[in-house]
Amino acid sequence: MATAIIPRMTKKTVFITGASRGIGRAVVERFLEDGFQVAMGARSLDVLKEIEKANPEMSKAWHLDVSDRAEVDKVVSEAAAHFGSLDCIVNNAGVGGRTAIEDVTDEEWRNLMSVNLDGPMYVTRAALPHIPSGGQIINVSSVLGKVGSTLTSPYCASKFGLIGFTKALALEFAPRGIQVNAVCPGWVDTEMTESGIVREAANLGIKESTLRMKLAMDVPQRRFLEAAEIANFIAFLATPGAKGITGQALSICGGLTPS
Repeated sequence: MATAIIPRMTKKTVFITGASRGIGRAVVERFLEDGFQVAMGARSLDVLKEIEKANPEMSKAWHLDVSDRAEVDKVVSEAAAHFGSLDCIVNNAGVGGRTAIEDVTDEEWRNLMSVNLDGPMYVTRAALPHIPSGGQIINVSSVLGKVGSTLTSPYCASKFGLIGFTKALALEFAPRGIQVNAVCPGWVDTEMTESGIVREAANLGIKESTLRMKLAMDVPQRRFLEAAEIANFIAFLATPGAKGITGQALSICGGLTPS
């Protein structure tokens, strides 16, 4: 059945998943600064409620597990009804991990795919009737959606898949005036990165500071990026200046990948 294109509202609305911390939290803050109405979803609702309390007219929070199709459908419908339309979707929620493939359980594989790949599909499908012409879908993939890395085959598979999903949707939605892009961060200084460094340093029997320095030195800019840098890039993709960009997997990684 054909989906109607909704006229653009006076104020633009962005729907952000994984919005409670790291890149997602930075994206929320940047879009609020830009005057967007912000619909926020995450499994950690308390943090989002604090943001909502500080910005009652411009933001609203929902508990959201993107791997739960029924919850996604409910939350997206409520967000669209609350704000009128969803001009921009930022599929940011994701999980990671490092495990040798022979040690990966079926449950671990399925959980990672459910969050990193099924989730963006559920959110995009539910949001589509509410995205007007001129809207954007921005998927947060990873540089590991472009290159392989040892002990990360499930994560790489999910992020490669998200880029393929992005490119196919960009072609499908171009006639409707909807842009679809993927953003591919490298090492970003977030809570998720820090917890991964703690686990890996323990596995290797080295200091966390030693591992962090080694990882940073592997980046041509010799540093981890800040979450705000990723948020600024995502916000740019939602501006008229980026209207010619679609179907792209855009790295922001300090030079870690060649493309």
